[in-house]
Formats: sequence, C-alpha cells, structure tokens
Amino acid sequence: MKMVKRVSVFLLISFALIAVCSAAITPNFVSPLTNPFGLHSKDSAKIGWFGVCWGDFDSDGDLDVMTLVFNTSISYFSYYQNIGNSTTPSYTQAVINPFSLLPDPSTPSEFNIGCGDIDDDDDIDIVGVVQREVYFYNNTGNATVPSFNP
Repeated sequence: MKMVKRVSVFLLISFALIAVCSAAITPNFVSPLTNPFGLHSKDSAKIGWFGVCWGDFDSDGDLDVMTLVFNTSISYFSYYQNIGNSTTPSYTQAVINPFSLLPDPSTPSEFNIGCGDIDDDDDIDIVGVVQREVYFYNNTGNATVPSFNP
C-alpha cells in the first residue's frame, strides 16, 4: 500500500510539473522595422531577395548575412560582412558571389537558402532548396576563410 501511495504522489508531482512547465507563453512582438540593418542589393528596384541566412562566416563572433538575389536575367549570392559587433551590427556593402557560388536560376521563385554548420566541422555551410531538390554547399575552407564546394 505504501508503494501505491508513493507512486501516486510521484505521478501527481510529475503531472503538476508538466502542467507548469508546459504552460503557454504568449510572445509579445513589436511592430516590424523596415531594413534596420541598411542592407540593399546592388539594384534594389529590379532585384528581389529569395533567401536570407545569418551566420558567422568570418568567425569573429558576430552574424554576417548571405542572400540569394534574383531578377529576370541574373541570379547570384550576395554577402554582407558584419564589421560591427554582435550587439551593434554594421554591414559592408554587398559583395557579389565572394565564394564563387552559383545558384540554379531555373526556378528562382522557389529557391531559398539556410546557413549552419551542417557537417559539424566548426564552419558555416549553406543549404539551398530549389523546388524539391536540396543543394549542399560544403565549406571546405575553415571558420575564418570560407571556401565552398557545391
């Protein structure tokens, strides 16, 4: 009988902890800011961004930006290095295809990119998606001097 009471008390405490820990938290968002970092494509009137990813490409402790840019005649990657810091970012002008990456322009409206250390080697890799195909751009350089192989 003592064992049943202990199990019952344990289950009661467990359910109480689950209820407390899983209580809904309502996020409170402020109004969005338009281009707070001052990032612009080379010809913003004719070119759209189809993907943006943030990663520390130069391994200096702050987030840099990689974008996929497309218009009707050209597509390319743009890189914006953060020359500020992690709390006060400041970005360079766009550098076009600094790593010689070539996106597949066949279906640009369904292209997107993501950044992260996909292969767990302490540098930033890039993943692209075109329709149902996934493209992996492996960073074969190092954390401070990236070099990508599609």
